[in-house]
Amino acid sequence: MSPQDRAELQRALGEGEVQSDAKRGRNLENSRGRACGRLVVEHRDRQGELIAELIEVTLVPEILASASDEIAAGARALREQITLTAAARRR
Repeated sequence: MSPQDRAELQRALGEGEVQSDAKRGRNLENSRGRACGRLVVEHRDRQGELIAELIEVTLVPEILASASDEIAAGARALREQITLTAAARRR
């Protein structure tokens, strides 16, 4: 896709109402998504170079979905924090 074609596509897609950044993996520095009825997802390497740009028609882009082990670990950490906070307040 030429730079002119890419700019035209970006104009057609628009900025969107929601933007999100995710830092994941060893080779990906960050990924960004913006929604406007469809999701434009950019993946960049550690140097900030664009390595993939995708248009996703979905509720949540795959890069933002948490793995089940991450959800379980997050729930455990939250329960522990609540327990510690409650114990500190009783003192």
